[in-house]
Amino acid sequence: MVAATNTNNALGQSRIRERLEIAPDETIIVAPGCVHRTSGHRFAVWSASILKMAEVPVHIIIPEGSCRQHTGQYARDVVEFARMTGFADKVTLSGPEWTLPDLLAAADIAMFLNADDTPSGLLSEAVSVGLPVIVCDTPETRSRFADEKNVFLVRNDKPRAIAQALMKIIEDKTPSD
Repeated sequence: MVAATNTNNALGQSRIRERLEIAPDETIIVAPGCVHRTSGHRFAVWSASILKMAEVPVHIIIPEGSCRQHTGQYARDVVEFARMTGFADKVTLSGPEWTLPDLLAAADIAMFLNADDTPSGLLSEAVSVGLPVIVCDTPETRSRFADEKNVFLVRNDKPRAIAQALMKIIEDKTPSD
């Protein structure tokens, strides 16, 4: 399988892949937002681990962003959950060495699963550059993005639905044999 590629920043993507040791065939998923109890990051990891079981190579990057909460208990819980699912080596909690715009430019898919605090500016930016986006289905996101071709609205607590959206994006981006 060939990973989807965001052609907006191939150089940035190759630097990030090299530095984080992400294989060329892995789809990079960037999941911004502060990690907390309802942020959806645990479900992002769960959905990606479902793809791993199906032998679909993905790597999740959770950017530190402005909240600086990766050292908190919820971030440790996400990492521990990734270990329990056998997916810990495919989850990166990035630090300040990468800016969120750099990570989004290098991403193949963006995932915004925080129902309480979806950063509409970042979401709009990701959509405007044609990046496929998986976003928590809320009345606000539905009214703003329901007609967007590359936006997939999902419940943030349904890992199978998130995994299905990921697969649809990856399959749509993979060249036919």
